[in-house]
Amino acid sequence: MNLFFPVHRPSTGLSFTERGIALVELRRGWQKPGIARIIERPLPEGVLALSSSEPNVKDREVLIKELRALVATSSERTVAVCLPDRVCHLAVFPFETLPTHEREREQIIRWRFQHEEHVPVGDARIMHRVFPVQGARATAPAGSTTGGQVTAYVVALAIKRSVLEQYELVCQEAGLLPRSISCAALWLFDFYRPAITQADELFFVHQASDSMTCLAIRQGLPVFCRMKAQRPGSADRMSEIRSTLQFYEDLHPPGETGAGSGSVPIYMVGEGSSQESMVYENMVDVSSVTTRKQENISPRTILPDWKTLVSTKHGTISSEKGLYALACAGGR
Repeated sequence: MNLFFPVHRPSTGLSFTERGIALVELRRGWQKPGIARIIERPLPEGVLALSSSEPNVKDREVLIKELRALVATSSERTVAVCLPDRVCHLAVFPFETLPTHEREREQIIRWRFQHEEHVPVGDARIMHRVFPVQGARATAPAGSTTGGQVTAYVVALAIKRSVLEQYELVCQEAGLLPRSISCAALWLFDFYRPAITQADELFFVHQASDSMTCLAIRQGLPVFCRMKAQRPGSADRMSEIRSTLQFYEDLHPPGETGAGSGSVPIYMVGEGSSQESMVYENMVDVSSVTTRKQENISPRTILPDWKTLVSTKHGTISSEKGLYALACAGGR
C-alpha cells in the first residue's frame, strides 16, 4: 500500500470525518474524464473520535455498516483514503544531504520528528515525499538540525500504527482495499496546485472544523508546515494564521534565498471558506496581516461555495467530506 501520493492513483476516493464519510468515483479511460458517482453519508455522533494518539474508531460495527452502505452501488473496491489532519503529524524537513537508502532516510525522519517537532512517533508509520531544490539553495531555518545549504525538502507524515490500522481494518471489513492514504491538507494541496498562482511565495491553509494546517510554498517547493488543533466553531481563526505567519517569518528571516518580493497570497480551503458562512476578504482586517516587507496579505478563497462546487446527474458534493474524497481520487 502506498501511503502518500501514488504514481498510479485509484480512481475512487474515500474520506473520513468525525461527522461523516464520502465516496467519489471518477470515470477515466477513452471517455472524457468525469465523475461517475458521488455518495455522502453522515455518521452518528460518537462513532469516530479524532486523535493522533488514541483509538479513533469507537463503534466499529456501526462504521463498517455505514461503509458497506456507502459502497453498495460501487463496483470499485480499490480506494485512495483521506484521513482528517488531526489524525496525523505533518512536517517539512530541510536536508543538506539526503540518504539514498529508504530505511536510513526513514530513521532520520523519525529522529527529526522526535527532536525537532517533539512528536513521539514511536511505532508510527512514516511516509514521505522528497522535493529537490533546483538552482540557488536556501540556508536551513533556525532551529533545524540541518546545517549549511538545503538540497532538498522532505514532506513527512507520521500516523500512529494502531490508529492507521483501525481505518485499514474497517475498510477491509467493508470490502475495500486502501491503496493510498494521506491527510486532508496534502490531498487538497495536490488537488488545487494547478489552480494556485505560482507566486514566488504563497501560503496554503486548510481549515477544518477542529484544526488548521498551513503550508508555506516557496519557488514551488514546500518549505514550512504547521498544524494546530482548534476548538470546533472557534471564531478567532485569523489570529492563529497571523501567529503562524509570524512564526514562519522568524524561521525564514528577510533576505533569505527564494523569499517573495511583494505581498504573499494566502489560499484557503475547507470549513468556513464558503460564501455562506465566511468570506475571508470581508472578515479579515488585512492591515493587521502583513508580510515581512510590511505589505498587506490578501487572503483568497479557492473554494467559493460548497454547494456549487460539483453537481452532476450522479450527485452533488455539498460538504467538506465530499471534497476530500474528490481530492484523493484525483479529480479536477
